[in-house]
Amino acid sequence: MRAQCTVLDTQNLGFSGYLVGFVVTMMRRSLAPILVSHVVLAVIVNGCAGAEDETTNNGRVCTDIGCAYASTLDARIAASPAELDGATVTACWRETCASALLPAFDEHGVAAFVMVADGVFGQGTIEDDGDDTMHVQIALEPPADLVDGDLYRLRVIDAGGRILLDGQKTTTYVITHPNGPECDPTCHFATVSFD
Repeated sequence: MRAQCTVLDTQNLGFSGYLVGFVVTMMRRSLAPILVSHVVLAVIVNGCAGAEDETTNNGRVCTDIGCAYASTLDARIAASPAELDGATVTACWRETCASALLPAFDEHGVAAFVMVADGVFGQGTIEDDGDDTMHVQIALEPPADLVDGDLYRLRVIDAGGRILLDGQKTTTYVITHPNGPECDPTCHFATVSFD
């Protein structure tokens, strides 16, 4: 059984090119079942079809790494896990907010949560740092273009309505190009500390 990939330039694809070459070599030498051969061949063909998508309109070959979360919200709260039982965490970008009701803390003193509202998506943790201090971290992805001066807000309210944290800050983003300066996308990132 022999496979060829004419659109894939394995010299410029690094590990992907190595993997395709390895699989083709193994297909020639192996007596693996037909089903495995078909699955491997499908992976190779899909890799070949996707290779053309890696070229930008400038004729450059770019990787296809996307942007990570735009913002990380970071804070410490003077509270214990018991005080945060049933608490609500709210993270806002500009005027759009998402909230989550904290789940129970696990055996390691961590409560993980997800928040979604009006296109704002976030996932976070609150971790017991000891000495009645809780560490809040939320990776937040706003739905629109980010500009320096964006306002972020972080609020934690316990089950009885007591405000444990209510802070807001504007931010300046760091600009990155994960696929190189001449390739898309342009990513914005900021760490917003409420300590």
